[in-house]
Amino acid sequence: MASGPYKPGGPHTVDLAGGRGWLIYTFMRRHAEPQNVVTEAFWA
Repeated sequence: MASGPYKPGGPHTVDLAGGRGWLIYTFMRRHAEPQNVVTEAFWA
């Protein structure tokens, strides 16, 4: 069992419409304004 809060790192993938598209994004921790940065987007 992990201790402490979950801290994701690195790129993440989101599947859209059952495989017809996807996004690859990275979460950037910034104290004032955290951001999700999309590095790749695909839609067929």
